[in-house]
Amino acid sequence: MNKKSIFAAIVLGICFPVMIFLSALQLAVFDKGFFTKELEYNRVSLNTGISREDLSQVTDEIFAYLKGDRPDFNIHAEIKGVDQAIFNADEITHMEDVLFLYRIAWWTWVVTGVLTVLSLVLLLFWNRLGIARGIFWGAVVMLGLLLILGLAGLFDFTAVFEGAHRLIFTNDLWYLDPRESVLINIVPEHYFIMLCLRIALYTAGALLIAAVISRITLHKNKKKQLRLKNRKF
Repeated sequence: MNKKSIFAAIVLGICFPVMIFLSALQLAVFDKGFFTKELEYNRVSLNTGISREDLSQVTDEIFAYLKGDRPDFNIHAEIKGVDQAIFNADEITHMEDVLFLYRIAWWTWVVTGVLTVLSLVLLLFWNRLGIARGIFWGAVVMLGLLLILGLAGLFDFTAVFEGAHRLIFTNDLWYLDPRESVLINIVPEHYFIMLCLRIALYTAGALLIAAVISRITLHKNKKKQLRLKNRKF
């Protein structure tokens, strides 16, 4: 491979798995069926006093906010018979931080998607095996990172979760008291455990398929080259 093909393969190896991960994140986060099951499992209606019907509407409003279809997080619902704003000022500010991070993730997904397609097109002309090499090694590295994070989460999810929040956020508004916060009752630790698991499974599944196909392609090419080398004229 020449230098430009190597560079394109490296870009593909970085951008492809990141794009897959961010796609998995969006699929998992905005899966209303999964979100609703977690509301039921975590007994959110009982813990917050919000009816199941209103929780379904609240879910739609949360999704709309994260998608940019709602201007603010001042969401109302009936709690124990009284219509009121269900999130306090700290929760609203925290979700503004979350929205900012989600927008960064969305634009990162767009950029990595464009670079993935561009790298694929260039390598189709320059060196098609560079596609298999870039995808294979990119998938292997991402799968290794997922394995490390998975083992760490299995050992102590709370520590990993809190460490990630301290790294990502510049304030401590994410640290919510379940006795006072409706938000943390809607999305408690169990929700995040299952969400991370789904993201990991979606990502790992797609990358494993890509890695196997890429490896088979490279293996077939190696065998072909050996046959050509050993051919007697």
